[in-house]
Amino acid sequence: MLHVYRPVLEVLMQRGVQDPYTFLRPSRWADLPEPSTIEGVAEAVPFLLRAAKDGLKITIFGDYDCDGALSSAILEATLLRLGATVDVYLPHRDEGYGLSESAVHRFSRSGTKVLITIDNGINAAGPVRLAQRLGMRVVVIDHHQIETRADTQAVWSDEFCAAGLAYMVSSALLQQSNLTMEVRDAFLASLSRLAAIASIADCIPLAGATRTLTRLGLAELSRTSHAGLRKLMDLGGIMRAKVPSAEEIAFRIGPRLNAAGRVGHPLEVLRMLKARTPEEQSRLAWELDRLNLTRRRLEKEALEELTSMVNDREQSALVLYAAHWRKGLAGILASRARERFGVPTFVLVHDPHTGMAVGSGRSIEGISLIDALRSCKAVLHRYGRLCCKVPVAA
Repeated sequence: MLHVYRPVLEVLMQRGVQDPYTFLRPSRWADLPEPSTIEGVAEAVPFLLRAAKDGLKITIFGDYDCDGALSSAILEATLLRLGATVDVYLPHRDEGYGLSESAVHRFSRSGTKVLITIDNGINAAGPVRLAQRLGMRVVVIDHHQIETRADTQAVWSDEFCAAGLAYMVSSALLQQSNLTMEVRDAFLASLSRLAAIASIADCIPLAGATRTLTRLGLAELSRTSHAGLRKLMDLGGIMRAKVPSAEEIAFRIGPRLNAAGRVGHPLEVLRMLKARTPEEQSRLAWELDRLNLTRRRLEKEALEELTSMVNDREQSALVLYAAHWRKGLAGILASRARERFGVPTFVLVHDPHTGMAVGSGRSIEGISLIDALRSCKAVLHRYGRLCCKVPVAA
């Protein structure tokens, strides 16, 4: 049995780890749960397999952050491996969060028969109904807190991030494919790298199955041959052949991937992952690094302005607005302000498409922002998902 010093055991027990020996031993692929135990997987997988076999056009609609881009990449790679006809749509942040009716009409015109939304919430009832009326079957894959639920096939769990759920769905799909076990296992191992990065970048608690998947994925990442991922680790100062730590991913890799959706376009992440040559992969990784430098400069300028707006340090909460701040920086600025002033904070910016103020909020321990938003929903056009957000490089 693994030897563990008593002080370590006591710390783990105080942190709620009931079985420290299992917690500390190396993770194995067999430790991951059976995908069919996740809500909706057993129903969604046969349908997706049939759609792939029948050649129906499948569109994956992801989110614009790191988790949305990487979960979309995992699903796309898996469905393509199964011979499906697949397209991926990642919206620009200016299009707003979640599935919209305009996006549904666009997919209908392109011939989409199966629409998969991932990391976009589970409550887009109106757009889902529209898609169904236009002849599309909709599968929702998500991990956020449920407010309302669209009436459609759904895969849901709050134990994983979206990329973790995409990995589990992919595992279930490949189990029923005609690939050999060796090919299937190697392919899933490559996908685990993306799930590990997204789990850390999306601030999912590293416990249970997510911890197992992340540990396995980080080990795979340390020996990756993908030149783009390798370049991102080099740019982040992560030593070659070393398994990256969660902290290194959170503060060196995650921000570079998130920068695309914040100050560029999230499709730049997919382009880097899918580039055919090592030279192109590496070049596109450099582009992500450049976007992150731009993000850091804009964030610094906005934070200085934000700080100057707060005169009364005895505020119980903050709602801060500037029309010219980037929408993609609202969440970071809210986090920074919450850390600096110690109160729940909303940061709002101007949305030129709707003329409304949109933004993000961050709370402190003991105060639920979702409850606060519910209490004033009569004056809100809408409010969205509740989730943890990304740490950013200092």
